[in-house]
Amino acid sequence: MLGWDPGVERTVIWYDPVTNERRLTGKLAEIMSRVRFERRQEEPLPIVWIDDEECYPTSKTQIESLEPAAPVLMVRPDERIGISRRQWRLICDFLDDSSGFPSVSLDEEGTVRDHAAHVGL
Repeated sequence: MLGWDPGVERTVIWYDPVTNERRLTGKLAEIMSRVRFERRQEEPLPIVWIDDEECYPTSKTQIESLEPAAPVLMVRPDERIGISRRQWRLICDFLDDSSGFPSVSLDEEGTVRDHAAHVGL
């Protein structure tokens, strides 16, 4: 629907829907695995991670420690409204040309609030 190449973009399945294994730990692990994969590619692709639960400064630090070969954009939307128009423009700018972005960027919507026990589906 967005016009993105399905051979390039994908939604990550980070946990087993039957056993729920990795439900609370799988997102960051999956992103870090992809960063490692892209480091081995001749033409590494940038990564956009949109997540209202795990896009935090500590996650950013962990990803930075892997020294990504292509930029990683982490977007934390307000869970109550989803991606804001401003964040959507940022994502589109990143996809158009990620070369001007730092190795790892974290964008948190100004209206986000900390929450406990929220487990996305």
